[in-house]
Amino acid sequence: MNDPKYIDIYRLHYASIFESSDTDEISILNRAIINDIGEIILNEIHMIKIDTKDTKDTIDTKDTKDTIDTKDTQDTQDTIDESVIRYTTGTEGPDIVRKMYSIHSSNRGFSSLNRYNFQVNIDSAVFFPKSVCLVKEQNSLFSNGTINVQFNEKDNILFSLDRTKTIGTNEYYTYECITDNAIECSGTLKIRIQNYLMMDPLSVSDRYAVDKVRKVDIDDSEMLCFDIMDHDIKVDDELGLYHDGEILETVFVKKIMKNYILTNTMALDLNDEYTCLQMNKNVQIDGHI
Repeated sequence: MNDPKYIDIYRLHYASIFESSDTDEISILNRAIINDIGEIILNEIHMIKIDTKDTKDTIDTKDTKDTIDTKDTQDTQDTIDESVIRYTTGTEGPDIVRKMYSIHSSNRGFSSLNRYNFQVNIDSAVFFPKSVCLVKEQNSLFSNGTINVQFNEKDNILFSLDRTKTIGTNEYYTYECITDNAIECSGTLKIRIQNYLMMDPLSVSDRYAVDKVRKVDIDDSEMLCFDIMDHDIKVDDELGLYHDGEILETVFVKKIMKNYILTNTMALDLNDEYTCLQMNKNVQIDGHI
């Protein structure tokens, strides 16, 4: 149990036990630590990934080094499908093959609150979360290298910051889950992303109401003009236009003049009512199903 992986599991989950407990009695807290963190570690031990590295480590190099054709080995390695992962079942039956699956907050149900608290449809009975990618913003989510992701209002899983990447003016933070967790799904999956203290970074909707939309000519170019109050939209943002509960089209912001957002033009019924969403703030959760 001196494996750094299990030490990290203990370290990441230790603080959340105290945050979620309503007692200061040591015996009760110790029992919660043993039950909750112990279960996570046991599940991690039982669910072993078999990837190419594990397979390579099991080869008896003494018996096979003279017979392995290095060219054939390289060819085999190049054909491995990285979108597939294999899990042992713990029985004599065949291993379970899981395929890569990505969840996007921009593809959420219309009743969802915002990009950190949303619901998506999923065609699987189980989801294994692996990583979360977020655009860095000025909120409490980025005050610590650990975030909490709650699935289905019951499964709280901690993710640790693994890497950052800058694309244009945006900085993307990718967090990795250090445990293998199977999240049960029933056609839908509720997701709530919180900071390390299990607090919500955003408590209001992130969809903007469009008061009016019309076509205008600016510098001899036809554009769409959206009248949106109290926004933080920026030039080059991609906006998803909602109508009747679903995204119909996306447009790109060219200019901003106070509450007037100018975008590229397209065929649009100017008499319909719209709300819009900043697609570039999409949250991506990768895993396997």
